[in-house]
Amino acid sequence: MDDIHQMKDGSSTVAVSALPTGQLAHPDRWLFEDGDENLMQARQLYPVYSFLIEHPSGRKILFDLGLPKVRP
Repeated sequence: MDDIHQMKDGSSTVAVSALPTGQLAHPDRWLFEDGDENLMQARQLYPVYSFLIEHPSGRKILFDLGLPKVRP
């Protein structure tokens, strides 16, 4: 994890860590206009990340970029 750095004005910055939390496989066509029409075979793996943000005060926030729940 990165150390927290002091800025020239004496303020602190936060430490940010990228956490690989999984993979998502979906058809190329969902992302690329010229993707393969065969939605069942033309699949790629894409990484899914979360980010841990740590403030000098000790507070931590986890920001998850995962997919939202599917709603009907």
